[in-house]
Amino acid sequence: MYFGQDGWIDAAVSLSNGEAWMTVAGKGIAHTADFGKTWEISPVADLKQRYTKMFCNNKQEGIMGAGWNSLAYSSNNGKSWKLLATPLDQKKYNKTIPDKRPEFDAVAIFKNYFLVKQEGLVFISEKDSLAWRHIRNIEHFYVDPEHDELYLRLKDKSIVHVDERLDTVAVGKVTDEPFSGTCINRKLYLLAGNNLLCISGDKSMKQFPILSAGVTKEEPSVFGTSPDGKYYYGISGDVIYKKKLEKDKWVPVLKLRLQPDLNTLTFNPQKNEIAFGANNDSIYHADIDNGKMRVNRSGQYLSLFQQHPVSRIIVSLGSQGCFHGYSDNLEYERNGNEFVLMDNNSKGTDHTKKINSSVEVIQAADVDQLVKAVCNDNKRMPGIVDFGFTQKEYEQCKKDIQAFSVDRKIKNGPGKPSFYIGENNVDFNKLILLVDSVQTLDSAAIGKILLNSDPFISTTTNWMSIMLVNDNEEVLQIQYSYSGYPNAMRLPCALVFNEERLPAFTPEITRFLDKNCPPLMKDRNRMPLLYDMVKYLYSLKME
Repeated sequence: MYFGQDGWIDAAVSLSNGEAWMTVAGKGIAHTADFGKTWEISPVADLKQRYTKMFCNNKQEGIMGAGWNSLAYSSNNGKSWKLLATPLDQKKYNKTIPDKRPEFDAVAIFKNYFLVKQEGLVFISEKDSLAWRHIRNIEHFYVDPEHDELYLRLKDKSIVHVDERLDTVAVGKVTDEPFSGTCINRKLYLLAGNNLLCISGDKSMKQFPILSAGVTKEEPSVFGTSPDGKYYYGISGDVIYKKKLEKDKWVPVLKLRLQPDLNTLTFNPQKNEIAFGANNDSIYHADIDNGKMRVNRSGQYLSLFQQHPVSRIIVSLGSQGCFHGYSDNLEYERNGNEFVLMDNNSKGTDHTKKINSSVEVIQAADVDQLVKAVCNDNKRMPGIVDFGFTQKEYEQCKKDIQAFSVDRKIKNGPGKPSFYIGENNVDFNKLILLVDSVQTLDSAAIGKILLNSDPFISTTTNWMSIMLVNDNEEVLQIQYSYSGYPNAMRLPCALVFNEERLPAFTPEITRFLDKNCPPLMKDRNRMPLLYDMVKYLYSLKME
C-alpha cells in the first residue's frame, strides 16, 4: 500500500470511524478517512524533527511530540499544525541531565487540557492559555480519544479515573510496571508483567494472563555476557533473559525452579552457568545452555578447608577479553609464621606488567584472620565505619555536587571521578544536605550500593584475586571482577572453591588487601562510592 510518500513511520494513531494518522520522518502526515483505502498528505510542523508521540481525537484535534523538544497542535484534523511552547521552553523543569534528549514520552488532549510527558515528567496546561504545570505524583496518563475519559497512573502505582465532569476516583492498583497501555471504549487496558489488565471507571479490574515468549515482568538486571560475546544476560524474577543489543528486546532463555536472591548471584562465563545461594547453606547452579540444576552445600567445604593451614598464596591481577587474556602473579610460600615471596611472573598475551613485588613478606596471622572471615562470615556487610570517610571527603563531595549543579559536565576518568546524577529537576541543595546523612546508612543499604557500583557492561573483564592453597592441596580463591573502574572496597568478591562461587562482602578482604596487596589497591578513590551513597539517600527521599 502506498501512502503518497515514503520514509520511516515514527508514530501512528487511529479511530473507530476509519480515520488514522501517521507521522513520516522528514515528509509529513499521512491521513486516511476510509480505513486506509485512500490517503492524503499534509505538512508536518517541523520537517527536521522526528515526531514519535501522537494523539488525535474525534473532535478533529491532534497533538504530537518529538525527540528534540518540539510540540505541535492541530485543530483541523491534522491538515495544518502549529508549534507550541514546551515545558522546557517555559522552564517548568530544571534540565539537570546533560546527556539526555529533551524528548516527549507521551502526549494527549483531555477536554480543554493538554497533557504531555517530557523526559519522564508529567505536565498539564489549559489549551486556551498555555502555561505548563508539573504534576509530581503522576507517572503516566491515558486518554480515550473518542470519549472524555482520562486515567492517571500515580507513582505509588494507583490508577485514578477522571470522568467528563472532572470527578476523580481511585479504581485500582498495578503491581508490575506496565509496558504499554491504551484507553478505548471508556476502559483502560494495560500490559503489565505477564497479564493484560482491563480497568473500568466503576472500580472493576479484570486480569487476563498472557502466554508470550517475549514479555518480562520488569527490566532484567544484567549479570554478564554470553561466552561468545554476542548477548547480554539478565534476570528478572525466576527467569533468565538474553538480548543481542541494548535496543533489542529481552528474550527468555531459562525459567528457574526458584527465584534467586540477586545479592548472592554469580556468573561463570566459562561454563555459561549461574550460581546463587539460598536456604542458608545451599548453593544452586543452573546451566544456561541446557537448564540443568544442581544443589551443593558450601559450609562443608569451607569447614574442611580451615582444618588445614594455608601453605601457599598467589596474588594476581589480570584481564580477559575477546582478543586478550593475561595475569600478573606474586607467589608466596609459608615459612613458619610468615609467607615469603618466591616468584613474580606473568602469563597470557603480551601486556604491560601491572603488579610489582612491593611486599616481600605476609604475616601468617593476617592470612589466618582472612580465612576465618571468608569461611565463617562471608555474608557480613561492611558498616559505614569500614569505609573510613574523612570530613575532608564529605566536604569535597559537597563541592563536587555544587560544581555539577553549575556546569553539568561529566569529568570522569581514571583516578579523577566527578559527581553525576541522571535525573531532571534535581534539588541540589537537598543533595548537599544529605552528604552528612551518609553516616546513618545501615549495612543492608551499603550492600545494595556495592552491588551496583560497577554499572559498565563490557566483553572485557578485569579481575584481581587472592588464591589460598592449604597443605591438603585444597584451593580457595577470593576474586574481585569489574568492567569499568574498581570500587574502593573491592567488594563484593566471589569465593571460588570446588567449582563453586559464593559472594563475599566481609570488609576483612579490604583490610587484607590494603595491608598486604598494595598493587591491587592502586588508585583507591572512595569518592565514587560516597557519591553513590548520597544518590541512594536522595532516591529514598524523593519516593
